[in-house]
This record gives sequence, structure tokens and C-alpha cells, in this order.
Amino acid sequence: MKHLSWICIMLLPLVLRAQGSLQFHQVRVIDNNTVTIPSGKVWKVISVYGLDYRTNECIDYSNGSTHEVGQLVRCSVGSSWPTGSFRYSYAIRGLIIDGRTVPTFLSGFRNGSSCSSTYTTTNCTGSQPSCFNLSQLACVNQTEDTDVLPLWLPAGAQVASTGAGTRLSVIEFNVVP
Repeated sequence: MKHLSWICIMLLPLVLRAQGSLQFHQVRVIDNNTVTIPSGKVWKVISVYGLDYRTNECIDYSNGSTHEVGQLVRCSVGSSWPTGSFRYSYAIRGLIIDGRTVPTFLSGFRNGSSCSSTYTTTNCTGSQPSCFNLSQLACVNQTEDTDVLPLWLPAGAQVASTGAGTRLSVIEFNVVP
């Protein structure tokens, strides 16, 4: 047991050193133009500010949808409408990481008797079989900041804000081996 403890104590500095350390490099402001985090760097996204408004946006809530709120809508709709879309206006603030939107604020989806025509296609065309009651969007009724920040991102990740009205405040660090 003594030998095992001695070996662990001797190897501990090597294990801790293998992870490297971080050295402050610069503060950056990122807009909606995609930026790739450079090799040898990591980013700490500390805030997202501004707001982007989507007016009469076509929201695809089908399985595999890449729409920025499609997944959130789908969690309320469930499997009753496996393919579909609807038009709606809302406000969003967030960031896009490797093509996937991470909302930090979403507003405009309210409980109530409002309704929107749904489509049987993913692009808001074709037949409109029913009125989509927005009270069914229980998991989208977010009107306050979500708890995703600060967020650490590795080298090679592609990052942008959700639109021209939003910016990301980022601290860039060098990874020192």
C-alpha cells in the first residue's frame, strides 16, 4: 500500500500537467458571421446581448428539423403531427454552435386561444388541415433567460450569434501545454 501511495503521489503532477493551463488572450465580440475557434484556443462565452425578431417565420417541427425553435415546438406537439410546419412571429437571442441554435432567450410563444394554421409540409406550403392552438406549446413558453451561460467552447467549434441584432461577448484563452 505504501508503494502504491508513493507512485500515485509521484504521478499526480504529470496528470495535472497533461491537461495544460489557460492563459488570457483577448476579449472578442462575435456577430452573426460564423467564426471558427482557432487551434490552441478555447472560448468562454460570457453573455449574449441584443434581440432578433422573426416575423411570420415558417417553423418546421418535423423530426430532424434544424429550425432554431423546431425542436422546442416538437416537444409539445409530440408524435400527433410527425411532419409539419406553421408560421409565427417571435423574438430570440442566442448563439449558433456548429450549426445548432442554442437559445438564451425566447419570447412570443404564449399560452392562450391564439392559433396558427398548420401545414402538412415542412416549408409552410400545401394544405392547412387545422388551427394550431398555441396553448399546446407548453415547453416553448420561455420568457426569461435560460441557464446556459457561461459556456466553454473548444478549438474548431464554429460559432455565431442568432442574427444581425445580437452579439456574443467572448473571452479567448490560449491553451498552454
